[in-house]
Amino acid sequence: MRTVVASCLVGVALSAADIDGSGFLLRWMLLGPYGQAGADSPGCPAMELDYLTDGTVTEAGVKPYPGLAIDTNYAIAASTSLLVTPGNPLANPGGIPTWYDSLSPADTIDFQSAAAYNTDTNYCMAYACVYVRNLTGAAIANCRALMSSDDAIQLIVGTTTVWCNSVARGVGEAGSTPDTSNAFTLPAGVTRFVVKVFEGGGGWAFRLKLRDGSGTALLGNRIALTTQPYGPCPTASTVDAFADAWSRRAVVQWDHSYSLVQIYEGGLKLAETNDYLAQELVVDGLALGPHVLEFRAYIGEGEPACAVVEKLVEIVPVWPVDFQCAYSDLTGVIEFTWRAIEPYYEILKIQENGVDVLGLAYGMESAALDAGAVGSYTYTLVAELAGYASSGITCTVEVTGPPPEFRRGDANAGGMTDIADAVFVLAYLFAQGAAPACPDAADANDDGKLDISDAVATLRYLFASGEMPLPGAQTCGPDPTTDGLGGCAYEACD
Repeated sequence: MRTVVASCLVGVALSAADIDGSGFLLRWMLLGPYGQAGADSPGCPAMELDYLTDGTVTEAGVKPYPGLAIDTNYAIAASTSLLVTPGNPLANPGGIPTWYDSLSPADTIDFQSAAAYNTDTNYCMAYACVYVRNLTGAAIANCRALMSSDDAIQLIVGTTTVWCNSVARGVGEAGSTPDTSNAFTLPAGVTRFVVKVFEGGGGWAFRLKLRDGSGTALLGNRIALTTQPYGPCPTASTVDAFADAWSRRAVVQWDHSYSLVQIYEGGLKLAETNDYLAQELVVDGLALGPHVLEFRAYIGEGEPACAVVEKLVEIVPVWPVDFQCAYSDLTGVIEFTWRAIEPYYEILKIQENGVDVLGLAYGMESAALDAGAVGSYTYTLVAELAGYASSGITCTVEVTGPPPEFRRGDANAGGMTDIADAVFVLAYLFAQGAAPACPDAADANDDGKLDISDAVATLRYLFASGEMPLPGAQTCGPDPTTDGLGGCAYEACD
């Protein structure tokens, strides 16, 4: 059974002041002192048992806060009893183990000091717990805890034991840390740290600080401590929501930790999580249009929502992308292609200079249009769905008219291919003769360049039954290949 003796779950701020200049954690919640039969060094298997359970609440699952009482069941717990603390009668009201907020004035957490139980107890153990919030916004890898204790010590980060040392010793002088834990990652958000310290007789204390993978101490500029697993209550500035139109969902994100988060719309629950480390929920399957989402955060089990924050998101259609157009002067046709994201659009059309020219069926991703007169044209692909209209995506083409026609090999544009054309090419190449008005016609072998091989190709055609590439030497036509020879002025086909 858990009983809230005194709690202030709302509005508790994180504190970096609870970490000293060397990185030692000074604020802890204490639970105990419990009697235990293992003296100062009971061995790690015994140390890792559950000393606080009441049969429902467990060491692994408990989320302490100051004033949380746990009626430990000593028939099943590893502890034998709750020891009395006459030096601090407020520590465990009514004789029920209760988490007690303690702030040490120095780097050593002394269970026998006035800041804790103020009582010299022997053959005992106690828990110390604090929540560490990573302030950097990103996980810090390869962290380690540096510790000392009187006597044996176990460290649990989250729910994982990262260190256990069953040893009989004193805590040592201030600042000393003979133990270094195994490496662990400190994620963004809040992480629970639990220390268990076992005592046989004499002193009873521990100290602990954290460092990152480079050996640098984690100070108050990178981490902060809190004794509250939940809260403070959310506000409009600590909750954010945005639409992911591609997948028809909304993503809700928040700061801080809560025992339960629910997302509602119009009285209908859409999503929830009871993971107190979670800081994001995804709401799937939203229809097109605006949605007012209610973010409901709960602090403590059985309590009403401590706040409801409304966030407006709007799911809009995803419009076509990658709209391209290309004009072919060979066919006089403009080809359009695009990528349709939605499976269905109520209206899909292409406009030419602002005027509708093509109505398209949904699912189409290509179309063609006969080109108009020579000139520049801007085409816009427009879609409409569920009352939404796209602003359109555009492409531009230049319609240049039909390509020039010529006879292959007619280098001098005399209207026929003969030996004079071979002479014309040789004169151009070697005797500073005039350049051909239509380089494509002079390119007798259609290899995209003018050289002596073109004169040879013409002579082979004339005297050795060679073939001329298209359009041929006897008929006029456009060049079927693309090259970089430049414009063609050829009037012999007119």
